[in-house]
Amino acid sequence: GVEVELDKGKAKVDPERYLQVTYEDFCQNPEKVVQNIYQQVWKGELPTSNFKGLEPFRNTNKQKVSDEEFQRIMDCVGELYGTEAHRHLAMVHS
Repeated sequence: GVEVELDKGKAKVDPERYLQVTYEDFCQNPEKVVQNIYQQVWKGELPTSNFKGLEPFRNTNKQKVSDEEFQRIMDCVGELYGTEAHRHLAMVHS
């Protein structure tokens, strides 16, 4: 599935050149995740004023659009990124 493809891609890249962030971590503490990304990429501290309104939120991991709208999204992903991306998105959805 998607995880296998991600692992294949990561194996081709120096670990110093990517940062892995989980959706769950981002939901629980978006300020910390953004700060970590900023530190890794720009090697500095992002001013806390940039986080105004960036509050934790609940991770539902559920489809919140109609099936019809979701299919339209999937079709657009397929058009933009090819059938492989469309297939992976379909696997995640099922």
